[in-house]
Amino acid sequence: MKNQLYYTKPAKCFEQALPLGNGRLGIMTYGNLRHERLSLNEDSLWSGYPKDQNKADAHKYLAACREAIFAKDYAKAKDILNRDMHGHWSEAYLPLGNLRIDYDRAYKKNYSRTLDLRTGVAVTRADGLTQTVFVSHPAQLVVVHIESDRPFSATCRLDSLLQSTVTAQDGTLLLTGGDTLLQCMNSVGARELEPVCELESGIVLARFTYQGRTRYVITKSGGFGQEDLLVELADRIAKH
Repeated sequence: MKNQLYYTKPAKCFEQALPLGNGRLGIMTYGNLRHERLSLNEDSLWSGYPKDQNKADAHKYLAACREAIFAKDYAKAKDILNRDMHGHWSEAYLPLGNLRIDYDRAYKKNYSRTLDLRTGVAVTRADGLTQTVFVSHPAQLVVVHIESDRPFSATCRLDSLLQSTVTAQDGTLLLTGGDTLLQCMNSVGARELEPVCELESGIVLARFTYQGRTRYVITKSGGFGQEDLLVELADRIAKH
C-alpha cells in the first residue's frame, strides 16, 4: 500500500475525510456506505464579486504613518493604517454544498477506504460494494462510480448552507443558488431554472416559465468576469 492512505472506518468529521480535487473543483469524501457525504467546493464561489479594493490614495498617508511609528505612537500609526491605507477586507470563500448518497442499507463487512496519492483516486469497499471517487481535470467533473456484486439501490440528493434550491429533472440534480437570483425566482414564483448554454466560462444562459411564457436569464458565477459583463452580454444577445 505504498503511497496510499488507508482506513478501516468511515470519517466522522471533516478533518478525517479524504480530499480530492483538480485545482478548480474540490471535494471531501467521508466513505460512509450507508449515508455517504461528499463536501463540494468550486474555486469561483466567493461572497461579493471581483473588484479592486485597493485605496488609490493610500500612499499619501505613508509619511504620517512612518512619523507616528518613529515617535512610538503606535496607536496613531494603527489608526492611520486602518482608516486611510487598508483596503476593504477580503471577500469570504464559501463552501458549495454536499452531495449525499443514501444507500439501501449499511455496508460494513470487511470495510476499507483508501486514497491513492499518485492517482488521486479514493476507493471505499465493504460487503461486496465498491465506491470509487475522483476529480477529472480534462473533463472538469467529479466522478462517483459505484459497483456491487449484488443488486443494490441508492438515492442521491444535494444540499447547501447557502441560499439555494434543488430540482430534479431527467435524471439530473440542479442546485441553483445566489441571493439575487433566488430572490428574483421567488418573486415571480419560478420553481425551475433550465440551463440553455454557456455563453462564456462561468456565464450561463437559462430559461424559466413565468405567466405561461418562457423567459430567459443570464447567471454568472461570482469569480468570472468584470462588473459590467452581464450588461455587455445582454447587449450582445439583444443585437441578435
